[in-house]
Amino acid sequence: MTLAKSEDLTSAHFLELLFNTIPGLAFVKNERFEIVKANDAFLAIYPADMREHVIGSTTVESYSQEDRDAFLAHDRLAFETGYNETIETILFPDGKIRKLLTKKRRFYTESGECYILGIATDITQQEEALRKLEESNKDLKSFIHIASHDLKAPLANIKQLIDWINEEHRNALSNEVRDYFDMIQVRAVRLQRLLNDLLLFSTMSQISGRYQTFNLKVMAMELLTLLDTESNFELEATDTEVTLPRREFEIVLRNLISNAIKHHDKKHGKLKVSIEDVNHDYVIEVTDDGPGVPFEFRERIFEMFTRLKSQDEVEGSGIGLAIVKRIIEKCGGSIDLKSGSSGATFKLIWPKEIAAPSD
Repeated sequence: MTLAKSEDLTSAHFLELLFNTIPGLAFVKNERFEIVKANDAFLAIYPADMREHVIGSTTVESYSQEDRDAFLAHDRLAFETGYNETIETILFPDGKIRKLLTKKRRFYTESGECYILGIATDITQQEEALRKLEESNKDLKSFIHIASHDLKAPLANIKQLIDWINEEHRNALSNEVRDYFDMIQVRAVRLQRLLNDLLLFSTMSQISGRYQTFNLKVMAMELLTLLDTESNFELEATDTEVTLPRREFEIVLRNLISNAIKHHDKKHGKLKVSIEDVNHDYVIEVTDDGPGVPFEFRERIFEMFTRLKSQDEVEGSGIGLAIVKRIIEKCGGSIDLKSGSSGATFKLIWPKEIAAPSD
């Protein structure tokens, strides 16, 4: 279709075309709640023998008393306030049950008559998909939580038994058996760490939202002391007060510092933690002078159980950076990796005010 001049955009033919092209259910009601105009999608929800009677009637008699009362209440609100929006589950005259997002807006004609324009979008499939996703996520979180707890106790007993045998009978064991016991101990510690990280990951679906003010440098130095027990690393950090969700930020910073130490290719290294106040965000960078991250791993390192090296070379559960990404995104921020042939910088964008959590 071509339009000869701009006035054609307001022509009755064009407006009729536009009205019927709307993918949702579109209708116009007068102050008596009668439908005076409806698009093809709206008429299609009625059986064929009822469609010619829709225009000029309220059609409320075709619905249950509960739906009827709700329709009229929302219509009244739209006429009184100028706008109404609601999500409603309706049994339609064609026998189908649908969930609709319905928006109604008041308008006036040139002659001063008052009407409401309603547009209803069918969100039945989206709501069902969301429900299934939430149910699946809930089951997964529950499984991880229960599995972690149920495995922790027997693992602790196994580890305690191994430690006792080592302490009481190590001298009576051959060198080969001692080596086997050492391997068992290492693997027990790994499994314990994995369970702890899985449990932490499962609890990250909801953030605390408790913003606290703390000194960035003090936190970074405390974490370095905890993680770098041999004092092989130097750390430079911005000495400033910040206000962030302390618990979540500490988990993120601990994982990033731990990751830098574990993957460093030299005995001694340098770390830097800096922060900038940019508009509504904090821009935080954690930099190391290690071996860097190969290009093919730069996206994958944020996935669960991704390791650059085997556990025999570098200890770790492979979940740390997945936890970092999950926390930051739950807080409405983002994380990015910059890395060359040597060194790596994790850049965090962290909102000063918490965003609404996502599922």
